[in-house]
Amino acid sequence: MLAGRGLAKGDTIIEVLLAITVFSLVAIATITIMNQGVNTTQRALEITQVRQQIDSQVDALQAAHQAYSVLPDGEKVNSEWKKIISTNGGANTTSINDTTGCPAQSQMTGDLFIMDTTTATLLDSSALKSITSDDVPVVYSQLYDGAAYGLWIERVKYSKPGFLSAYDFRVRACWVAAGMTITNPMQIETTVRLYDVSE
Repeated sequence: MLAGRGLAKGDTIIEVLLAITVFSLVAIATITIMNQGVNTTQRALEITQVRQQIDSQVDALQAAHQAYSVLPDGEKVNSEWKKIISTNGGANTTSINDTTGCPAQSQMTGDLFIMDTTTATLLDSSALKSITSDDVPVVYSQLYDGAAYGLWIERVKYSKPGFLSAYDFRVRACWVAAGMTITNPMQIETTVRLYDVSE
């Protein structure tokens, strides 16, 4: 009686394992591509937000510079522009070497500075914080709650006889973006030149 019935065939254990392996490889590749896409999107968002922070610093510097020119002579001595250009005795600020990653808290001191973007005033140097500071966990470089995390300004004065002196303000940011490491951080900067109208 068995002769009329065909033998039922099923998948062997090897075929089942092969199918599971192929499915697993496809699933892992898909998840990896999705993670890369999410990281790229997150980095793009962070770059946009940090660029806005940098632009706000430039706007604050320009506002202080423009406000100086309309002040009466008696009030110019205590103006924000005078404070900005005379920080650390007016000497050039020390440029942070960031080839090994974002600066440590010990480097975020001295002659570097930051602006309060709501009032266009100079913040105390204690407002400068390393992005790795434990005070507040921040995702990207930003001015947050009176402190600048991974965001700072360096100043360099240029003068040539017969011309107005100029100041180059280098607004810099450094942070660890999604999918990146502390030794390979994101870094953005811009430089704005403002002429010394006080001369």
